[in-house]
Amino acid sequence: MRRSYLIAAAIAVLAAGWLASGPLLRSGDPASESQAPSGGDIATAAPANPAPAETDAAEAAASTQAGTGSPAAIVSVQTMRSVAQPQSRTIVLRGRTEADHVVEVKAETSGRVVKTPAEKGTVVQEGDLLAVIDSSDRAARLAEAKALLQQRKAELEASKRLAEKGFAPKLNLAELTANLALAQAQVTAMEIEISHLSIKSPIEGVLDERAIEVGSYLQTADSVATIIDLNPIVLVGFATERDIGQLEIGGPASAKLLDGTSIAGTLRFVSSRAESETRTFRVEVEVPNPEYAIRSGLSAELVIPVDAVPAHRVSPAILTLGSSGEVGVKTVDDSDKVKFIPVEILREDAGGLWIMGLPEQVRLVVVGQDFVLDGQIVRPVDAVAPAPGTLPQ
Repeated sequence: MRRSYLIAAAIAVLAAGWLASGPLLRSGDPASESQAPSGGDIATAAPANPAPAETDAAEAAASTQAGTGSPAAIVSVQTMRSVAQPQSRTIVLRGRTEADHVVEVKAETSGRVVKTPAEKGTVVQEGDLLAVIDSSDRAARLAEAKALLQQRKAELEASKRLAEKGFAPKLNLAELTANLALAQAQVTAMEIEISHLSIKSPIEGVLDERAIEVGSYLQTADSVATIIDLNPIVLVGFATERDIGQLEIGGPASAKLLDGTSIAGTLRFVSSRAESETRTFRVEVEVPNPEYAIRSGLSAELVIPVDAVPAHRVSPAILTLGSSGEVGVKTVDDSDKVKFIPVEILREDAGGLWIMGLPEQVRLVVVGQDFVLDGQIVRPVDAVAPAPGTLPQ
């Protein structure tokens, strides 16, 4: 065991001596120091008389490091000049269609229904017959009231003649006159009640619901039918406090239904009181609907123009985000410096986006906007003009 320890120790001493021999040899060799400079000397060493090309490269590198924007550091981007055009700014509201009038027709007298000529779902005109109630003994009661009226007239005439000749006191004339008026009122009441036996439509519209059938017994104020007037149709939306002051009654408005149908009308009503739950104001747009093609209760998107503003038409592809996450575009000024400008989207159509917030004339970066920074010097290259009706992608 002791012999193996001695062998291992000897090997360790020999290895240490061999490793130490390298530095000792280099430190004692002056030629090796002059021929092999340190790493820092190699990085800073330069020829005594550099070639012109090498001098230019060094100056370019130094210029780039100094941030002077040398040609080697400038990025090329494609730009396109845009001129603002006046565009109508619009307020867009989510809403629905409503009937102009909804009338619930009720019975004004009692009796059994004997006719229902109007069918549910059909269009009825003002004055069309909806139902007929059995007259029962009303005709006989009317005849009785008329006979009593004639009697009261005769009594009054006779009393007047006697009073003129002095055979009857004139005080009786007042009582007889009152009796005549009461008899006349009874006749009128019976005539009105008989007229109520024929229930007619008070408006033109669609018979949306019929609550009775032949044989039904009606009491006074019982529901007979519901009629909805769809011409004009009314588009109802709710505007915010910010938008309500820009709406003008009588101005144009349009809407698009879920099935793609576009309709146009006139703004006819703006509420003066906000809804208590939503703090929004009711807005009504009137649209002609003579054929009743537009039904009540359809979802609609109301578009109400309010004023004209300068806007640029651009492709959605050129939009980018600012440092704070705002949507905008990048432009190039006269000194070829990039500038980010936040924009507001006015509306979208088949040709692209209309945006606001830019100068009247501007040079937009249409390719490479995501690879340059605000304030960076770039080399603008005019983009190829798009075909008519299209935008750069």
